[in-house]
Amino acid sequence: MGNWLAKVVAVAILALVGKCYSQENVVVYDTWEMRMQGPDEQSVSNPFTDVSLTALFSLESLTFNVSGFYDGNGEYVIRFMPNKEGTWSYKVHSNEGVLDGKKGSLIAKKSSQLPVSRGVARAGKGQAFYYDDGTPFYPLGTTCYAWVHQPEGDELENTTLESLRNSPFNKLRMTVFPKYYPFTHHEPRYYPYKGVYRPNNNCSWDFSRFNVEFFQHLEKRVKQVQDLDVIPELILFHPYDGGHWGFDRMSQNCPYGTGGSWCDNFYLRYVVARFSAFRNVWWSMANEWDIVRSKNVSDWDRLFKTLQDSDPYNKERSIHNCVQYYNHSQPWITHVSLQGHAVSQLNMTYSTWVADTPKPVVWDEVEYEGNITYGWGNMNGEQEAQRGWEAYTNRVFMAGHSNTDLPAIDTLNCSNPNNLTCNAIMWWNKGDILRGESPDRLHFLRSVMMDGPTYDDLSSSTLFYDPNPVYMISTKDKRFVLVYWANQTYSNGGSLNTTAQLQSVNLEISPDEEYTVDFIDYWNMNTKPLPAPKKGSDSFPFKPNTWNFILRLRAN
Repeated sequence: MGNWLAKVVAVAILALVGKCYSQENVVVYDTWEMRMQGPDEQSVSNPFTDVSLTALFSLESLTFNVSGFYDGNGEYVIRFMPNKEGTWSYKVHSNEGVLDGKKGSLIAKKSSQLPVSRGVARAGKGQAFYYDDGTPFYPLGTTCYAWVHQPEGDELENTTLESLRNSPFNKLRMTVFPKYYPFTHHEPRYYPYKGVYRPNNNCSWDFSRFNVEFFQHLEKRVKQVQDLDVIPELILFHPYDGGHWGFDRMSQNCPYGTGGSWCDNFYLRYVVARFSAFRNVWWSMANEWDIVRSKNVSDWDRLFKTLQDSDPYNKERSIHNCVQYYNHSQPWITHVSLQGHAVSQLNMTYSTWVADTPKPVVWDEVEYEGNITYGWGNMNGEQEAQRGWEAYTNRVFMAGHSNTDLPAIDTLNCSNPNNLTCNAIMWWNKGDILRGESPDRLHFLRSVMMDGPTYDDLSSSTLFYDPNPVYMISTKDKRFVLVYWANQTYSNGGSLNTTAQLQSVNLEISPDEEYTVDFIDYWNMNTKPLPAPKKGSDSFPFKPNTWNFILRLRAN
């Protein structure tokens, strides 16, 4: 009897120890993680669906209800990103007794070290982005869609990270699911779900069981991108599967729930639980949403609501188009993401969605610098850089860079990009070495942007066409004026249109100011001083001597 009582007491003590109150020091805007042992695949039928796990974090009137996730081998994880200094308390809730009731506190302190001290980059109340500390954020983005999914492995991925480290880009668009598309026909290193791959659109996946090795690998790379102070923008859905794996049509093949939505929602909640506590993560609901044939507009609306409800940190949410536009005025859209490069598209965007619901506009795809035969991938560096200046002078962020230079070794094999043996390595699809002439020019553009007012303090206009457009951005008080004589007439590799058609402008300026005037040479990446107007003048007439002339006036 005594031995029996001792065993009962010992079990009770162990249970209490497992739920004891702990206290840890954490950094504001950094990721805190708690790992717990619980039921594994032998203990319950399906740990992903059978075990519920959340934690409530509280500081004064602030509360965050955070979902946990299963990470394999009986291990469960809760991640949290504190956004304020103080002592946060937490308590775990689960339908499994071994996990339920754990509690503790986190002493969160601000860091003085960049980049973590700035916080999260978000859309402001107007057309600009800001970090939580008020510092303006100027997204300059590039795309490496499936760089984490290639069988070439760590060597290729590490080269990609090193290229990104040495690049000017601070936002990277990348897919969660692998991609099966022209130039890209390899099987991935890992599949996102448990199941069996079979060729000829005959795969068998269990959409209720994630392959944690896939997500651990993706997570590793997302962290490394964040460590470079780059935004990893995760593209949650895309159409570049064609049924090869069936990840683009889960809702059509979902055996759970009703209406096929269960699988999509389950996937979204798992991804949010794993990645939302990483400071730099942004969400792109889909790339070319309008050609994901398995979903309609109401499906996308529902998925956005799921994403918004699941993410306690309210990270950036957008959706990227092919030819049809989503309703970007919806409250769950934090900024407008566009594929395109026409100013008429931007004018439509402002009048249709942004006028009544102000939010930033981002060109996330403007066609790419490269040499492939597709029209979206054969611009030269000059054209790609000019797209950036057209973006700036129309108050849109240029985040649509990529490179599609086809390696010479792949020219013959990829003469038909749909050839299943065509698996060329380009920055756009697989990463590797960043090539091209535009990245340095785009870096220079960002430095000019950061040296001027934010988009919230600027207005933009098209002064006239002659026949190419002349764009202007300026502050209301005219203390800052920038004019761009854009060239949109190309021949034989981007040669400029005749300068005989250039027209002068007569710019309104403030008579109370003394100005510094300079010519911005975007290609050679420097500025040259120009004669300034006399103080007391209320106008400044000027005629450039070349196309792609950028004139800047700044009050001293």
